Amino acid sequence: MLKLKGIKTVNRTKIEKEVQRTETINNRNWRNVWISLSSLGFIDSNNMPSPSGAKIGMLEYDEFLLLVYKSYIKPYVDLIMSYFSDVQNGNNNLTKRYKDINEDFRKMYADRDILFLTQSNGRYLSSWLNILRDDFGCISFAPRTSNRRITYKPSELNDTSFKQKIRENTISTPYINKLNAII
Repeated sequence: MLKLKGIKTVNRTKIEKEVQRTETINNRNWRNVWISLSSLGFIDSNNMPSPSGAKIGMLEYDEFLLLVYKSYIKPYVDLIMSYFSDVQNGNNNLTKRYKDINEDFRKMYADRDILFLTQSNGRYLSSWLNILRDDFGCISFAPRTSNRRITYKPSELNDTSFKQKIRENTISTPYINKLNAII
């Protein structure tokens, strides 16, 4: 829409003020959205959609998450979900603290960090779990608690079932509707 209006550069601050009206979770952290969009190659140096960003931006939400899962984050999500599913030997990984989960992951990989997962002493892991809860809806837990529950495992579903589970469990729908109203 911006390109059709002849806009050549996006003012992040102006857009951030507009999207804050969606009242999303972590609503004052839009700077990271821009960083992610840029890192994934979805926007250019003028903050305009790249060709791949424009294509992906046209997807329905469940289609977008399926693409992100299969193309970018599957190994991370599958590792996390497998870890939480491990109840052998009395492990109750669903209730472990971030610090303990990080240590367990590092031990799995010869006491080495896992890029984008165990770095930053649990901060990244916290983000991953929030994405799995809020966007994908495959785990559930109350904020600031470690009492988690698996809703579904993405790796066990075909594409159609996976998208259906996203639609049934995501908490994003009201925010997407607010954004559409703002646009």
